[in-house]
Amino acid sequence: MMNALDIRISDEASIEAIEKTPITDRIDSKSTYEAISKTANVMPDAPAIHWMPKGFPSSDDKTYSYNQLFAKVTQAANLFRSIGVERNIAISFILPNLPETHAIIWGGEAAGIVNPINPFLEVDHIVSILEAAQSHVLITVRGGIFDDYAKKAQQAADRVSRITKRYYIDWVPGSQVDFGEDFLQACDSQPGNQLNFELDAELNDISSYLHTGGTTGAPKLAQHTHGNQLKQSWMMACTGNIGPETIFAAGLPLFHANAYRMSGIMIFATGASIVLMGPSGYRDPAVVQNFWKTVDHYRVTTFLTVPTIYSALLEIPQTNEDTSSLTHAYSGTAPIAIETIKRFHDRFGIHILEGWGLTEATCASTGNPLYGEKKIGSIGLRMPYQEIRVVILDDDGQIERDCETNETGVLILSGPNIIQGYKQTEFNADLFPAENWLNTGDLGYKDEDGYFYISGRKKDLIIRGGHNIDPAMIEAPLSTHPDVALCASVGKPDSRLGEMPVAYVTLRPNASSTGEDIQHYIAEKISERAAIPKIVVVIDTMPLTGVGKISKIHLRGMASESALEEALRDRGVDTSDFTFEADCSGHRRMNVTITTGRNLSDPERAQIEDILHPFIVDHTIVESI
Repeated sequence: MMNALDIRISDEASIEAIEKTPITDRIDSKSTYEAISKTANVMPDAPAIHWMPKGFPSSDDKTYSYNQLFAKVTQAANLFRSIGVERNIAISFILPNLPETHAIIWGGEAAGIVNPINPFLEVDHIVSILEAAQSHVLITVRGGIFDDYAKKAQQAADRVSRITKRYYIDWVPGSQVDFGEDFLQACDSQPGNQLNFELDAELNDISSYLHTGGTTGAPKLAQHTHGNQLKQSWMMACTGNIGPETIFAAGLPLFHANAYRMSGIMIFATGASIVLMGPSGYRDPAVVQNFWKTVDHYRVTTFLTVPTIYSALLEIPQTNEDTSSLTHAYSGTAPIAIETIKRFHDRFGIHILEGWGLTEATCASTGNPLYGEKKIGSIGLRMPYQEIRVVILDDDGQIERDCETNETGVLILSGPNIIQGYKQTEFNADLFPAENWLNTGDLGYKDEDGYFYISGRKKDLIIRGGHNIDPAMIEAPLSTHPDVALCASVGKPDSRLGEMPVAYVTLRPNASSTGEDIQHYIAEKISERAAIPKIVVVIDTMPLTGVGKISKIHLRGMASESALEEALRDRGVDTSDFTFEADCSGHRRMNVTITTGRNLSDPERAQIEDILHPFIVDHTIVESI
């Protein structure tokens, strides 16, 4: 059982002191299954999962002890081996957040390799992931609101001949979707007190494939080992002081690296517990609306969520809920507005610790320290054992030199949490600019105290509700429209989802298509519904850089100006004499100047400030009369 509770990170010196002990000496297990078994052996009756099927506290809630969780994990592992799953065979699932999902993940990693799939992908994309993973098993859920999951799984499995075993979990009885065997019944035929096979997982063995590169485009499967997960778990537990007293509210989807690690193996390897907030997690409005009741009822100590949920939580009035159990919270997957961090601290007295990571580095690489200075706007200090360099890369993607303090460059990583590469080796060419150093594709800098800042995303991914969308998969079908001359897609700020994809096009001579015509055209050609542009804007001239490339900085500025004007107008603000000038050169933080043609009253200015704060925006209001 991991123990990181005697560690206190406050600055770079404390991190360097920790690193005097090799991380291999911190890890006492060879696999995720062994780590969970050790926790269950030490504290069998302690709670591992508090399950809230309705998404909020009710009489239907159920608590699973570590002994009960481990028995379910063991049954799943035995089932998988009994049907021929070996160390190098993948088990895929299309599932919501269920207690059984955890049994499948950790039992699957004991027997073979686990491949979680985003259930909101279109069938074509799911098929491509199943093919890339070479999956032999597919598990889904059916009944009620989850029949759509089962239908997608059915359509995808029918197209992948390698899928030889199909299982379903019934959410509610009565589904007419026929999909293989009942997973729970199959597990009940297996022993839960011991494995029927010799555990053959080692630290360097692949434990999971997580698809990355966005929710569209060719699926890149990041190969994570048992060692990646266990070492990353210690790094995160050490940074966040996670241990048996931790009660973690879990609402992010388990197909995502953050939830898979932070509300998964990090919890179970340290003896903490999770409150599993319903199958849909934060996507369920009831979960968000009743969040403070959940904190009060289960005495939640910490949680992780995305910036848009923090904005939503600030709008929920508290009644008699006691939130004093909360010690801190984490924000990840997308940039969070500085104002949101400040408002959350003012209201609840706790810090939102902003960090940064990526799937190729298992989960997390930096974080603002729990016991040290929290620099709002930064992504914090590097985690122990995580090496980070800021470098200038040449045109071939090779390291030219290291950057000076406060000089912007590309962030590259090395450490025990870095993947071996993608399963599809053709994607590895630009991944490692030097031996054992991962190119993150993110631009940033390091200050004199060792805190890192992100100043841009080199790959221009659009982050919608914490999920990455590759602009290329919007731009590719756009370019096939007969009337389109030039096209580009960027993220338009959205107060609820963070960003929404929008597209800009210029037309060929004598073309007459409208933006709406083009949007209808590409809607049928994009596999992920979330990636379909909210709007396609026809413009006369495409902004270009000095070397003739499309300037997405200018397009993001146009989208930002439009978004802010719309937000103000929709809330009744007269913007007829306003002008907007957005600077998105940093991309992580939008800076906008609003010039008015009149003097603003104090209430009107306050209203504008209130409307703007959910956006990732630093703004200046200039009254010009």
